[in-house]
Amino acid sequence: MLYFLYGSNDFMSLEKLNQIKSAFKAKNKNNFNLSEFRAMHGFNFNDFKASISINSLFDGKRLVIIRGFLNNVLLDIQEKIINSLENNNIIKDEQVIVVFYETGSPDKRKKSFKFLKNNTISQEFKVLQGNNLRNWIKSRIKNYKVVIKNNNVIEKLIISHGNDLWGLSNEIEKLVNYAGEDGIIQEKDIDLLVRAKIESNIFHLIESLPKNKKTSLKLLYKQLEIGDNELYILTMIIYQFRLLLKIKSLLDQNIPQYILYKKAGLHPFVVRQNINQAKEFSLSFLKNTYNNLLDLDKNIKFGIIEPRLGLERFVYSAS
Repeated sequence: MLYFLYGSNDFMSLEKLNQIKSAFKAKNKNNFNLSEFRAMHGFNFNDFKASISINSLFDGKRLVIIRGFLNNVLLDIQEKIINSLENNNIIKDEQVIVVFYETGSPDKRKKSFKFLKNNTISQEFKVLQGNNLRNWIKSRIKNYKVVIKNNNVIEKLIISHGNDLWGLSNEIEKLVNYAGEDGIIQEKDIDLLVRAKIESNIFHLIESLPKNKKTSLKLLYKQLEIGDNELYILTMIIYQFRLLLKIKSLLDQNIPQYILYKKAGLHPFVVRQNINQAKEFSLSFLKNTYNNLLDLDKNIKFGIIEPRLGLERFVYSAS
């Protein structure tokens, strides 16, 4: 049986992947029956073939996960993997579960994508916007058996974190812990606990990047010392650079500020808060830095680099 998880919403796709893994582990205590291939590290076809083989040394159901199949596995190896799945009748074999996990939006014209789309239980995870994002926040809070006082709570969360589900999840968990089971999240709790996406340290860290490496590192370490984990800090920095890039590209087109927020799809408050910082950077610096951040995010999530080291290297290279 084949599954295919993909899309730009890597928070929800990774959550789904972890749910599949957890459900499998709960029913199958033998960890030898779980194999995971991270194609960004390289891919050994013979190891994969052995993991799906009917004559495997290990009895029972098997779960095989391939991360980055479409973007990181050579085309001839992709072809061999597909042939192996077909020849071993894995497509219909309920004893062997193969999950293809892709971050981002793969090229839908590729032959391998079409095979996965037509022969798997597939699910695309799109970036949440508008009411879909609001409903996700409501559902997330409801799962904790906590209620919200009014919709202003949701709007303030969105103004603070946009559609960054990593950051929103972190803030929701904080609010839930503060409210307690069967508690109520109120507007004043947002004002007290939720730090805006460009919290002072992060704002100044970004501001100092091209000017002062020592200051940038000091601010990074300060953020770590107050308890934020590395991935959360990275999502804040990525969000801010995406914001600045969006505003800067419109500024360079001489779009008036009163129109800019509509074209950028941003709240007017967010534009006012960030427009001066956007003016300080060149468009090329913002583009290059943003692309480097996306690469770092991917490398951390694929386990290629330790999060703290990755952040330190980013600060050094961007300064």
